[in-house]
Amino acid sequence: MDSSLAKDPLALARGPMAVMDAPLPQLAEIPETQHMATMAVDDVGNKAEEKIESPLMDQSPEQPPLSPARYSLRALSLSPRKQYPSSPSREASSAQLRRCIGDLNNKCDSLETKYRDLRELAVKEAERNFDRLQKQSEERARVASALISSLQADLEIQRGLAREGRIHKTRLDQSEERVVELSASLAEARKEIKNLSAKLSASRAVDASTARVPGGGTKGNHSSAALVVGPDLVQAAQMKDDLYADLTGLIVRNVRREPIEDVFDCLQTGRNGTLHFKLCVQNEVASESYEEAQFTYMPQLDESRDRELIDLLPEFLTDEITFPRPQAAKFYSRVSKSLMEPPE
Repeated sequence: MDSSLAKDPLALARGPMAVMDAPLPQLAEIPETQHMATMAVDDVGNKAEEKIESPLMDQSPEQPPLSPARYSLRALSLSPRKQYPSSPSREASSAQLRRCIGDLNNKCDSLETKYRDLRELAVKEAERNFDRLQKQSEERARVASALISSLQADLEIQRGLAREGRIHKTRLDQSEERVVELSASLAEARKEIKNLSAKLSASRAVDASTARVPGGGTKGNHSSAALVVGPDLVQAAQMKDDLYADLTGLIVRNVRREPIEDVFDCLQTGRNGTLHFKLCVQNEVASESYEEAQFTYMPQLDESRDRELIDLLPEFLTDEITFPRPQAAKFYSRVSKSLMEPPE
């Protein structure tokens, strides 16, 4: 309680109203603490004003209502602004605080604006990145799908080629086996041809001997001797022909005598194939001397059968030609060379 009230007992006796009417003592101001005191007074005043504005709301239902005298005393004790007059320093401090509050509000608004901008930027940038990554993923998926489809198509083609290769290999193996069988059959056929040719030659020789010797008497005995000796000579001649054919590859299939020439049906075998031709030689009736006899070469070529051989032969061997006997060896060497040497 204030000292002035303690010295005046009458004031205490008069009650709260007398205390409210009593003058307040003057407070001495200290320069060093004036500013702090002013701020403290402002804070207390603000709180007091808030309480004064709603005094009835702060009271609980259990507390009795305040009397007018006590309410006035409480309001007076909590309102230091009504007790002390304002000063220029307090007004300057209030203005400075208001400026600081305004600056803080501006900075807060600026920070909120920047935060909203940064947030919108982050969201938009994230959406752009998501869209870009989504497009890249879709493009990569499309390229991968196209590549997979292409590889699958290539795989199917390779599988088809592999199946065809296996089929062709099987056919090739079968063809090789067939070639072996045909080669064996050809060798047997050639042997049989040689045997039949020998028998045919022997038969012709026997027929010729029989035609030249008349029947009856001693001549009949000579005919029997000829029949006995003839086959041996024919076999020897056939052996000579076989040896010549083995050494040179030339097979004389048939000989036919005509009035002015002898016709030889020949086969010349070689690495590149077999050439079938006829060779006509003038006999002593058509030529004046042995050296002047003319040879006529007539190829027996078939376009469908001998197509590969025709492509390999020189042009002069595909047409009919005539040459004298001294050129026969040269002619035969060219024929043999064309059939034996590999093509260029």
